[in-house]
Amino acid sequence: MEEETHWVYNGKNTSRWTYSYAWIYYWEENTGLTAHRCSACGDVTGKLVGAHVYKAGILGRRTSRLDRNYYIVPLCYSCNNFNNDYKFKVTSIFVPVPSNN
Repeated sequence: MEEETHWVYNGKNTSRWTYSYAWIYYWEENTGLTAHRCSACGDVTGKLVGAHVYKAGILGRRTSRLDRNYYIVPLCYSCNNFNNDYKFKVTSIFVPVPSNN
């Protein structure tokens, strides 16, 4: 797995996906890495969370998604609280959220 850079939107109201422990540990387990910085702002001093994001589409509109998947990336609390309509850039390994159909 390699780092990628994408414009994303924060995935709010994603509680239908449950995991038995924190999403940041899910990201670390699947990448084999320890999260050490926010994928959006680069902060290395704050507590990180495993944030649900989805990739913005080619046109970058809120309704235009690159794919139908949600991904987990490390974000600080501030960046994880972005409004759904706010597009922002992250550089990270994007770990897909497991399907919970």
